[in-house]
This record gives sequence, structure tokens and C-alpha cells, in this order.
Amino acid sequence: MSLPIILIVGSLNTDLVTTTPRVPDAGETIQASSFATHFGGKGANQAVACARLSRLKTARGIITAPSTYVRMVGCVGNDDFGNSLRNSLKLDGIDADGVEVIDGVPSGVAVILVESSGENRILITPGANGFCQPSTSYFSPHPALMVLQFEIPLDTVLELLRLASEASPPVVTLLNPAPATRVPNDAYRKISHLILNETEAAILGGGDAIRIESEVTMLEDCRRLSQSFVEKGVTDSIVITLGGKGAFWQDVSSGKIAMVRGEKVEVVDTTAAGDTFVGGFAVKIVSGYSIADAVAYAVLASSKTVSKQGAQSSIPWRDEVS
Repeated sequence: MSLPIILIVGSLNTDLVTTTPRVPDAGETIQASSFATHFGGKGANQAVACARLSRLKTARGIITAPSTYVRMVGCVGNDDFGNSLRNSLKLDGIDADGVEVIDGVPSGVAVILVESSGENRILITPGANGFCQPSTSYFSPHPALMVLQFEIPLDTVLELLRLASEASPPVVTLLNPAPATRVPNDAYRKISHLILNETEAAILGGGDAIRIESEVTMLEDCRRLSQSFVEKGVTDSIVITLGGKGAFWQDVSSGKIAMVRGEKVEVVDTTAAGDTFVGGFAVKIVSGYSIADAVAYAVLASSKTVSKQGAQSSIPWRDEVS
């Protein structure tokens, strides 16, 4: 039996990461702790998460027992960063043939400042990511799920949602609207699964920020914001991630809601935690698991990511997540 296909259309960046005790104030210079270069971009991170969380990696580094086939579509420049990004995806068992090389444009770059607390601040230069265009050719062979984010042009995302809804059969979609950008209300009817963090939920839901003082207020505010997305037309599920506090989910068809508590871990770097969550959720959904099980697995997988430094380098393999 053929493997379910997860199609990720999104950004590919090289992350230039500086670790610092704290972010300097305006005009201030301080000594940083370290510097490193990592492969990143929300699209590529989510593709890596899907690939690793659906595969085992032996002690000898051999990738085995895949449960999904992962395809990445996006754009890089014809430069060293772009070549390295494409090669790194292939090493994780990802089909990177859909990553287009654009001449005369640099590959995307993200400058990331990571404080000793583990919190991060990110500046993104899109580069070739801005040239990613929609196409029905991405749906051949037909994917079980298409994953989208907002580090490629918004018009491309909206058009892909439209094309997915009109495909035969329609393509199931997962949107992770990061960085947060408001979208037309009619776009929500083309979204199967919506995964966003508490800040993005407040911005897109048009409501007040989620109060995290207690589980009672968190649940109340998450329910309110989630219901606003149901009313806008999201068809299958809404998931609101809450950092170390876990995640809220709503099953649209049944109306059931629940909170999944976060894992208690030492936080080293939160970069790619949200992307790991999306990948873990996607892998379980295409494998036939319930929304409840998919969210629980995603919370556990993302807790493994925050305990390590880096973006893609911190994403766990399936055998690392019990």
C-alpha cells in the first residue's frame, strides 16, 4: 500500500543564530555567547518535522520504516545557502524536487537572537521565498494533506487554498498562519485544520489576548477564539498552542474541546517548536489518528525540540518521541 503524501509549500531559510544573555537595548553593544548557522524556514522546518516524526533513524544513521511520503515545494536562490538547503532536505528523506532554484535572487535568511532564557527574536529576509507561486501541479500525485504557512506570499497561500478546495477530490489543508497576517473571511472555509499560537489566535480572531493566569481563563479565552474560527468556516479542527502550558483543541464536527498540558522540560531554545508541533500533528492526522491523539503527540514532540539548540537540528525522530 502506498504511503500517504504530506505536501508542504513554504519557506526555506538559512538561520544565523546568535545566543546572548539578553537582547541589547538601542545603541548598546554586548558580548554574545555563541554563533551558529542552521537550516530553517517554517516550511522546511515543518517538512523536516513531518519526515523525522514518521521515520526511525538507526544508530548507524540509516532512515527506516517511513509512515508518510513528504514532499517540499518552495524556492531558493542559486547560491551556497540554496544548495545546502535542498541537500539537507534530501538527507532527511524528503522529496525536494519541487524546490525551485531562482537565478539572481538570494536564498532566504533569518537572523535569530536567542536569549539565555530560551526566548527568541527573529528577523527574516525572504529572498527567493517571495517568488513561490501556486500551481495545481503540486497536487500530482494527490496529497493526503497540504501544509501552508505565511513566510511565502499571502496571495500564493490564498490561491493554493482555493485550488485545493476545487481539486477532485478536494485536498485536505492545514494552515499555520505565522507570522500572523489577517486573511479574507472566505479563506477560512477552505481550511481543514488551523494551528496557531495564542498571539496569532488573538490577531486573526479579532479578540482580546488569551489570559494565561489560570487554566480556567485560558480555556474560556481559547474556546471564545476557537469558536470565531468555526463561525468563519474552518472545517475540521482548530488548535491553539500555548507554549509550555500545552495546547487547546476543538473538533469542529463533534464540537468537543479540550486542553493538553505541556511537558515539563528545561527550555534551551524555542526555535522550531511550533513547526515540530505542526509536523507531529500532520503525521498523526494522515495516519488516521484522532484530533485528540494528534495534539497530544504534537505537544510531546515539540517538548523534545525546545530542549535542544537550533531549528531543524533540534527536531526529533520518531524513536525519540515515546
